[in-house]
Amino acid sequence: MGYADIGVYLKGFGVDISKQTSNVNSKWVYSKELLADEPDETLFKIAEELEIDHGLGSPTTPCLADSKFWKTSHFRLFISQVSAVKDRGYR
Repeated sequence: MGYADIGVYLKGFGVDISKQTSNVNSKWVYSKELLADEPDETLFKIAEELEIDHGLGSPTTPCLADSKFWKTSHFRLFISQVSAVKDRGYR
């Protein structure tokens, strides 16, 4: 994609392409500047459209929304023991 193509593509996701202020010679920097203040939901949509594996799951994952103990947009950590040591009584 050229600069104009990137702008049109991002504009399709509601990104304000007029906010890019610096004169850059890098499409990566150009895209990064345009996306810097975009909400996570927009970034997830773009990543999914481009089939970029971000490893974070979808922000609208049903099991998280329905969870009584996981809070969306919070760090989640699950620690488990292997079944081979379950008889040792670790808690």
